[in-house]
Amino acid sequence: MSLSRSFHSESVKLKRSASLRLCFIAAAILPFLMTMGSIFGDAEPKSIPLNNLFLKSGDVLRMAFLPMYIVLTSTMLLQIEYRDKAWKQVLSSPQRLSHIFFAKFIMLQLLIIGFITVHNLLLILSGAIINAVRPGYFNGGLDIADVLIYYANTYLVVLGISAIQFWLSLRFRNFIVPLAIGFCCWVIGLILVINFKLAFTDYYPYAFTALSVLTEGSPTISFLLWMSVANTLLFLAIGLTEFSIRKIKT
Repeated sequence: MSLSRSFHSESVKLKRSASLRLCFIAAAILPFLMTMGSIFGDAEPKSIPLNNLFLKSGDVLRMAFLPMYIVLTSTMLLQIEYRDKAWKQVLSSPQRLSHIFFAKFIMLQLLIIGFITVHNLLLILSGAIINAVRPGYFNGGLDIADVLIYYANTYLVVLGISAIQFWLSLRFRNFIVPLAIGFCCWVIGLILVINFKLAFTDYYPYAFTALSVLTEGSPTISFLLWMSVANTLLFLAIGLTEFSIRKIKT
């Protein structure tokens, strides 16, 4: 069975899970908060670039919402077989183990990209609502290329985290374990960046999102992106090797 068939099988299973609903609900939170804050916040008239809406929201997305979304959705995605006790059926099907593995990882990446895309589409709606309620709040100033580069970097900087959480969610049957590890690692990353900034902080994957907010536009961001890709390759290799040789308990 080809990778495309394995991916199709994953997409069918996705429709029965809550992962899609989580994608849309989680992506709507920040645009809603930005809309409410802009309309009911400072009463003074403003005239700010529209870029600010996307970049300010994007900073919060990187620091908190996106890492937590990845921790949650990777766990939910890999729990489908554990919950339905379907691993035996999946592994006995005429699919290569590598196809099963990468079909699930690709599905996770599409959910992350979908989350970022929906977030930005709702920000466009948010900007229109804000300007309708408070005319002149934005003065234009939307640099589409700048926004696209920013959110492409946002995706790349969390790629390493997604690979780690994917491996953890595949590794542990108990869904609490990858959730707890992911949350604790994310908190540690914030503490390292905000309070300590130790020598190894630049190499700690869960600190990359916070570091990227502080270093956007500097040469450091390129280092973080390459480190994120390197972590992705490392943990995919670990995950695939373990998936191929370890007997999954159903």
